[in-house]
Amino acid sequence: MTDTHQHSYSETEKPKGGAWKRGLHMLIFLILFGVAESLLALGAILQFFWYLFAGRRNELIADIGRDLSVWMKDVVDFQTGNTEVRPFPWDKSTQ
Repeated sequence: MTDTHQHSYSETEKPKGGAWKRGLHMLIFLILFGVAESLLALGAILQFFWYLFAGRRNELIADIGRDLSVWMKDVVDFQTGNTEVRPFPWDKSTQ
């Protein structure tokens, strides 16, 4: 299996602010990731019932799910050390 996307983390790069600050952010993202999992489950259930009764998908639920999946991927990359870029709300590119 090959990894086709690039990571923003290099072997020589060190976390800004030290290990304890990164650890605090990791703990916060761990909690937020749990909330995101609950939102994902709720969205999946709502989308299922929307399909069941309306016969089509709900675009708003699908869009929220897409955005949530991107955020969750960013959190996983940060948590596993693939990047030092912190996800939203600390991501400077979203400010």
